[in-house]
Amino acid sequence: MPAHLVTVQIRWVDMDAYRHVNNTLYFRYCEQARIQMLGFEGSAEAEQRARTPDPEALPTDGFVLLSVDMEFKRPVVYRDARAVDVQSWVTRIGSSSFDVAHRIVPVGEHGPDAKPFAACTSVMVAVDREAQRSRPLRPREIEMLQSYEDAALPVPQPGGRRGPQ
Repeated sequence: MPAHLVTVQIRWVDMDAYRHVNNTLYFRYCEQARIQMLGFEGSAEAEQRARTPDPEALPTDGFVLLSVDMEFKRPVVYRDARAVDVQSWVTRIGSSSFDVAHRIVPVGEHGPDAKPFAACTSVMVAVDREAQRSRPLRPREIEMLQSYEDAALPVPQPGGRRGPQ
């Protein structure tokens, strides 16, 4: 099972002319899952963070998205699916950055053999927004990220099939 799971409702406006979910929305679905996993808006993690704030955290601390790479495997067709699940887990923890993998899958299909609609990797960096620079991950952040590691799921490798640059 994934370390973090979000069910995303597909809206009518998410479709393109072919009744497929527009590819740009896949990035938004992963963003929504990542924000919830990291304990910001709309999640049990956010409620927990509000109850037990990090005493080392400063108001300017946060994470920023450094890069994101998506491989579109098959279309999400609106008439066939009104929701998708986004699985998210941490695949690497560095001194100031970490990687998050995402898979967009049919609702309820969560195992390693699930056939995803898309696979995504995101690189996040811990920042001091006031200083406008990266900062080391704090022990409490590393502990939180470690709780989302899931070796059972395959690490997506988007970009591996790219043609000429």
